[in-house]
Amino acid sequence: MSAELLIPFRKDLNQISELQRIFDTDLGRQGPTRLVNYNPVLARWKSEQLKTDKEKRGFKIYETFQITTALRERHHAAKASLNYIFGDDGHLYNQLFPDETFETVLERGLAYRHSNGSKELVRESSEIEGWKKIRDRFSSDRTPIGTKAIVVSGPGIIDETSYKDNYVDIYELKIDSVGNKYIKMIRHASSLEYQDYYEKIIKMEPDYFSETYKPIDAWFLSHPIFVNSLIDKRTAEELFNGIFERPKEAMKEEDFEVLIKNCLPLINYYIEALCQPDYNPKKIALAWNAVLNKSDMAKDYIGNVSFLDDSFRKTEYSPLIPPSSQNIEQEVRLLGRLPVRAVAAGCGNSEGFETDIGTVRIRTIQEAFSNSIARYSLDSNGKGMTSSEGEDEYGPLTFNCPKRKDPVKPCVPGIITRPKHKLLPVCPHCGTNIRC
Repeated sequence: MSAELLIPFRKDLNQISELQRIFDTDLGRQGPTRLVNYNPVLARWKSEQLKTDKEKRGFKIYETFQITTALRERHHAAKASLNYIFGDDGHLYNQLFPDETFETVLERGLAYRHSNGSKELVRESSEIEGWKKIRDRFSSDRTPIGTKAIVVSGPGIIDETSYKDNYVDIYELKIDSVGNKYIKMIRHASSLEYQDYYEKIIKMEPDYFSETYKPIDAWFLSHPIFVNSLIDKRTAEELFNGIFERPKEAMKEEDFEVLIKNCLPLINYYIEALCQPDYNPKKIALAWNAVLNKSDMAKDYIGNVSFLDDSFRKTEYSPLIPPSSQNIEQEVRLLGRLPVRAVAAGCGNSEGFETDIGTVRIRTIQEAFSNSIARYSLDSNGKGMTSSEGEDEYGPLTFNCPKRKDPVKPCVPGIITRPKHKLLPVCPHCGTNIRC
């Protein structure tokens, strides 16, 4: 990428650079800016460009989606989707924030990566090249509705790559109820390696690799595989399942939805901090730390079925957070001061920030709740556990009804809690004999 291509974004990059300088100075950060999968400074810059109330409302919706995407990458959720709409000018726009073409968004992102010393500009410019091919094909009146484009977005191939995740994106040309064309993109987590991709795609398109002149990751991004809907009637889901494979450890969509529901109050708080008239980096960093830590805690609890069962899925807050801290600001202070685990994600690490807010630097979740009964439900790793306080001489105080998963007439809610040192003859919810 030549320096000339930075010129259209020079003003934007200078503004972003100044916001980043202030952010780093306030937090005592030194050295070059790290390339991460979500940078609050970029979101702050975007918020400062908003002029109307409509734009501000749209930004909050858009940023919620951006954060959700960042958390999907952090927790390796299996699938995500997004729509792109055609403008009157023939360009494509992100449906959630249609104030500028998506091509402009990509080009500014490339300029930002260039200005921050990215070593993967060939890959990054190839993403724009592939996007333009999809735009041109799907803009044509000759392209049948239902046509799909498959893009392999595998991990980067250089040492210390910023792109560590592995995705297959499937774009589909669709039409809405009033006859307007749009594109639906579904991103699937994939477990395949590049050799696997090669073997599968060569069967679909024997000439696909006939003129490879780029690194393999860049080649895939710049060369979408188009599937004509008049010839191949498979849905996008059927295409993925028939060709590719999901990682076994990928987070299920229903579990991720529970995670987001529990994080949404903190996400909203973070976005409000982001959009305040006065730029406050420490408050923004604290709120972002809280979002990441809450998401990690939620994931840990979702995976701890023996402790949680299904009751967690019906709560607005994780049971890890004690009632005394249900005040959102108190929760931010607690979780925002904890260290944030760095995770390899799609476009750089997912990580938080060191902060010196408050009189005490908290090192562990146990310290955060050292003066609260919540600490008695945490193990040494900060995860939920059933302690001896939840048992007596007869066993656990909380357990499942035998008919909780009955296929004909399941017990609802199916979770029994008995008094300490006492047995129950029947389930208090459905009357089933439990003999305990």
